Amino acid sequence: MIEGPGRVPQFEKFFETSHNLNAKHLATMFDIPYYFCENQNGLDEILKTFYQPQNGRPAILENKNKWKIDAEIYKGYFEHLRSKRNSTLKP
Repeated sequence: MIEGPGRVPQFEKFFETSHNLNAKHLATMFDIPYYFCENQNGLDEILKTFYQPQNGRPAILENKNKWKIDAEIYKGYFEHLRSKRNSTLKP
């Protein structure tokens, strides 16, 4: 998501930190709704629920994809949040 590093050929070696952990146990521990997907079809289905109000509670959306796909998804998510924020600020 950071502008610039994505254009560096050694991006994965120097900027990306991969791991085999997930946030499911963290979500369970704090009683936070948890959503997980591994592909675009799964993401499309989960987003229908994830974007719904969570009764004022936070929720975790964990998406296991390659960083290029993740970056586009996050950009779309943040754009969605900005549009929601702007629509609620209008009188």
